Amino acid sequence: MTEAYIHFIWKLKRLPFHELQTTKGKSIRILNNGTYNISESGPDFFNARMYYDHMEWAGQVEMHVKSSDWYLHGHHRDEGYNNVMLHVVYEHDREVIVNGAELPTIEIKHLIDEEHYQNWEQFAKAMKAIPCEDSIHQVDPIFLKAMFHRAVTDRFDRKVNQLLYLYDGLDNQAVLYNFIARAFGTKVNAIPFELLTNQLPLVALKRLNKSLQRQLLLKASGLYPEEQIPELPDFFGTQQLDPSVWKRKGLRPPSFPEKRILQFSAFVAGCDFDLLAEYLSPEEAYKYIGVLTAKMNQSREEILSENLVDQLLINAIFPYFWFKSLRTGDEQLQEFVVALMEQIRPEDNFILKKWNKIGVHAISAYESQALIELYNEYCSRKKCLDCQIGVKLLNR
Repeated sequence: MTEAYIHFIWKLKRLPFHELQTTKGKSIRILNNGTYNISESGPDFFNARMYYDHMEWAGQVEMHVKSSDWYLHGHHRDEGYNNVMLHVVYEHDREVIVNGAELPTIEIKHLIDEEHYQNWEQFAKAMKAIPCEDSIHQVDPIFLKAMFHRAVTDRFDRKVNQLLYLYDGLDNQAVLYNFIARAFGTKVNAIPFELLTNQLPLVALKRLNKSLQRQLLLKASGLYPEEQIPELPDFFGTQQLDPSVWKRKGLRPPSFPEKRILQFSAFVAGCDFDLLAEYLSPEEAYKYIGVLTAKMNQSREEILSENLVDQLLINAIFPYFWFKSLRTGDEQLQEFVVALMEQIRPEDNFILKKWNKIGVHAISAYESQALIELYNEYCSRKKCLDCQIGVKLLNR
């Protein structure tokens, strides 16, 4: 047995998520299996959700062949693992203690299909990261463009649909506020930022001046010592997040949560959420964000890099309008979003480097988002028969 196979069946949900039990016999229901951590240090899956012990939990999931590997790998000495809420192991041979409490553990040895595991091993050895890397250039560009459009649409639908039920009772401004918060957190600290917006909803912040907004956000984050925050009036009894929920490992200093909180507070102070959420078209919102961030950078208080501004557009503003399209039924909003994506520079990450290596280069954020989705949802899952590119090559 290998950890890679456990990651594989967890990611593809090849386990009975609705009827799992811990090693103590307690029922546990997986609501969201999380985002696979393929490139960064830290737990294997981020931003997972589960229902356990009469509560809904949000956090990270770590996997091992044996539960004792937790100590063998030194996770007990790494604060980056303090927010793990669930341990999934092939064989349970030792209890794991995190933050002074026993970590809920699922043993899956009895759930493994040995024939499937043997087939997977043989398949994994034979397959390349991008199965069609040797023949993709033989495909007519029209099929590439068609698959790109499908991939981008699927990507936005999937990301937005994951949040639809969470934001069902919120108005448009509150939804936009949460999208922006998650974007500042990136996938590493998206959940802590979401928890922060729960502590300080937009409707509460809008009643305050900019100075108080900033102080409350800093205090609620739990990242700053009291002496670094001006004393607040007694009636602002804001609860603080536990500092352990924030991740730093694997991040560069400009992306540390302390820095992102300051940038987020400056953005919230300068943003007209009513205008942005209710009255602007996607194109007008695109221009508004450019003006707002340029004004922020002129003050040199909390400068936003060009890359961060692009990420805010890609991960917050555009998904918000996609969300708004699904909520209102206005499909034209999606067309505007796709057109604007073609005006933004492509991203640069380890997935796109894989595509670059085989001669496939994104020329815009639209194409880079498409390539990321293709890799994550088709190539890495070997779903060639569901991909127009794969079907075209297999039918030659």
